[in-house]
Amino acid sequence: MFSKFLMSVVACPGLLFATPSLVRADDDADSVRVQTIARALKDADRHAAAERLVQAEKSYKKVLALDPKNVPALAGLAWVYNHRGDYDAAVDAADDALEIDPTNSPVWRESGYGLWKKGKKWHAVLALRKAIEHDTRNWGAYDYLTTILEDLKESPAADLVRRQKQEEKKAAVSSRRVVA
Repeated sequence: MFSKFLMSVVACPGLLFATPSLVRADDDADSVRVQTIARALKDADRHAAAERLVQAEKSYKKVLALDPKNVPALAGLAWVYNHRGDYDAAVDAADDALEIDPTNSPVWRESGYGLWKKGKKWHAVLALRKAIEHDTRNWGAYDYLTTILEDLKESPAADLVRRQKQEEKKAAVSSRRVVA
């Protein structure tokens, strides 16, 4: 028992001086940081919902200053940039988020939208398919994908995406009925 304690002290010399009050102080600081991030993210989302893009961008950047790997903030920033027409920045923010969480469907959707608007339609198709793969109820991804496929003169593929969306919506309604 004592040898485990001694090994932990050797590995982390500060452990010897860590009193319960210092440990609590660290926990309190982390708690304040987490609450600050949560508040800033909530503010950013509220600004984005009201399409106050400048305020939303500032709030998302505040979150990223505290937590550079915050995927919801990176996704929100991609959304802001897309809505502002800065598609290069939107795709960059989405790429940063996807490096952290490659299964995030809303981020794939934002990436696809930005790529589409940049004229990289086939890349956008791939990104939007990823969005749907990771969340079959990402209705916006279906809509963007259908529009791009029609623009590419791929009507049969667009029809297939429309049918897939209709089937998923039916399944979503059915699952809500079962739960209720």
